[in-house]
Amino acid sequence: MNLQEAEAFFKSYYGSTYLMDAESHAVYDAYEELGVSAEQEDLWRAELADDLLSKMMGDPDNAGSRVAAIVDVVGDMRTGFVDPMKALSDKLEWMLTCNALNHRQRILVLEAMAGSGREDGGIRLAMKAPMLRDRYKRLVVALADFNCEPSDSGNVPGWTNASARYDNAVAACRLAFKRFA
Repeated sequence: MNLQEAEAFFKSYYGSTYLMDAESHAVYDAYEELGVSAEQEDLWRAELADDLLSKMMGDPDNAGSRVAAIVDVVGDMRTGFVDPMKALSDKLEWMLTCNALNHRQRILVLEAMAGSGREDGGIRLAMKAPMLRDRYKRLVVALADFNCEPSDSGNVPGWTNASARYDNAVAACRLAFKRFA
């Protein structure tokens, strides 16, 4: 395996060493033997985050899943996470200004910001950088500034009660801000 192949392999799994090893153990062994530096992996993660941001801007109907992926990728960075997180907040603020996010996408973004109870949400990353703390607090308030409508719920798994999901996401964000303060 050469460095170009290693980069393609790394990016195809969004930098998840767990998935690389679990799904392609032999290729992962070759990747490990190459000895890619942590600094190089962080550069690739930053490129992945940029790519995901571009895709999010072009497809706001999938913003929630893109934000979750960005937070996962950036959360694994050892250094340099501030710039991608600043870019994420810039893009989300712009999308809010343009009213590009529907209620479901806003809920999904709030869930990604809160994380799943572990040390994995966007709020945790923002709170690690003093220059991002207030920015993300304002962003989360803006994301949560809407009332669920009956049309937000539906017969789609996970969306039968959008109002309850919204309430849970907002509460999880508040808890994350307290936990990582």
